[in-house]
This record gives sequence, structure tokens and C-alpha cells, in this order.
Amino acid sequence: MALLRPDNRILPNKEGGYAPNYTPMAVTETESGFIVGADVLIGNVEHTVMMAMIDMIVADYDQTPETMMGDGAYCTGPNLAESEERGIELLSPIPEEKPDNPAIREDLTQPVADQDLDRLPLNPQTKKFNKLAFVYDAEHDCYCCPAGKTLPREGTETVQSAEGQFERVNYRGRECAGCPLGSRCRKDPDARRGRKVTHDEYEAVRRRHRERMKQPSSQERYKLRLHFGETPFAVLKAALDLRRFLLRGIGGVQQEWLWGCTAFNMKKLIGLWGALRAEQNEATLGTVV
Repeated sequence: MALLRPDNRILPNKEGGYAPNYTPMAVTETESGFIVGADVLIGNVEHTVMMAMIDMIVADYDQTPETMMGDGAYCTGPNLAESEERGIELLSPIPEEKPDNPAIREDLTQPVADQDLDRLPLNPQTKKFNKLAFVYDAEHDCYCCPAGKTLPREGTETVQSAEGQFERVNYRGRECAGCPLGSRCRKDPDARRGRKVTHDEYEAVRRRHRERMKQPSSQERYKLRLHFGETPFAVLKAALDLRRFLLRGIGGVQQEWLWGCTAFNMKKLIGLWGALRAEQNEATLGTVV
């Protein structure tokens, strides 16, 4: 029977279903695969502590990582911005822009060709043009719509999201009245206010990150994450049978997780020592006296 406490959360189980859970974290180095940082969090919020984990590694080892790799959960605007500021390369998947998007055209002042309108990205809920149907013009700080009109910057506002508090920039069309694409673009084509498109303060760093992740070298190096990032969890579950925490409360769970990570490192260290001794024995037996 699962025990629900004030400091755990109902989260998905890897085996299916839901139960009271914590979120264990492990940071590994990619030379030998040792765990160099570990913690247990309350809730599914691992993306909010990435920089704190880096600080812990720097404090423990007096070394700043050159590259961090993480799954898509870590590819948040704040993480991307702070990684750039610190000079740390972050390799993490980010949603790709729609391939063969007809909105991306050579002359943005011209409307999308009639035969391509049905291929423009749509919002799955409203069935109207979504943001990807509008192309951002960084030089003029505006968006260009499928009709070839511009949406100039309207202003900013502070909003709250799962990534934290940030500034959102709003862009709004001023020439939407009577637009032949109005029924495809807005719920009420006759509304007095034009179509609104937004992006947050991290839009530029996301664009740079997307271009970096498209590079073959980035994709090749990111393949290392699957092995080094998932192996500790597989070994802890399968070899050390750490599938459920025995202690209760976040303090006890964190201690139990640290014991498990220490056991993982000892197991790996013994394996490396064994391989080294085998090589030495082989070299000794092969020496002719």
C-alpha cells in the first residue's frame, strides 16, 4: 500500500499507473560513468534545479562542466539563457520547427501561395493558423503573417509559467480587417483587434539552441546521454533492486538515494579495478623471463 505524505506527489509510474512518488536525480560524468551529483526532489521539477546541480558539482570537484546533456525537460528558456551566460554548452532536444513550412518564404511581404495555404501549421484546438504560420523578422522586430502583412510589437507583460516568471512580448496585427485569410486565422474574423502572436524573452536563445542541435556533431555527442544518463537508473533498479524507497519522508528518501548512488559507484569502481588487474596479470603472464 502506497503512503501519501505531504512531501511526495502523485506521479506516473514507469510500469504504468500513478502512485505517490519522489523524483530522484543523478548526474554522471562521461569518461567512466560515475555519479558525481545526486538528489531527490519533491514533484516533477527537475528542470528547475539544473543550475543548482552544476553549482554543487563545481563546489565538490572544483571543476566547471564544459558540456551538460539532458533530456527535453531541461531545455527551458532559463536553463538555456544561464548556460550561455556561464559558457556551458547544453545539449538537450528542442521541438523542431515544422519541416517544409510554406510560411517560410523568400519574400515575407508576399502572401503564401494559394496552393500552399492548406499546408500551413494549425492549432489543434482552434483549427486556426498557429504561431508557426507567422515568421519572425528579427531585423524589424515583428512577425509576418501568411497574408504578407506585419504584426508589429505591441508591448510586454510579466507572466508566470512552469518555467518561472518571465517577460512576454506581444505582437498584434493592425491590418487584419477584411483579410481574405481571416476565417483561417481568427475565431472572429470581424473582431476589431487584430491577430496576436507572442514570444517570451528566451525566444532568441531558443533559436540559437535549435540551430546548435541541428549540427551533426551535436547530435552525435548527444547520443552519449542515453548510455551515461540511463545506466545508473537501470543498474540501481535491476542489480541493486532499488525500485521503491523503504524510508519515509524526503530526508530519509534522499539519504537512501545517496546510499544507492554510492553503491553504484563502488560497483563500477570494483569493476574497473578488476579489469585493470586482469590486464596486469595478462601482461605479467605474457612476459618472457
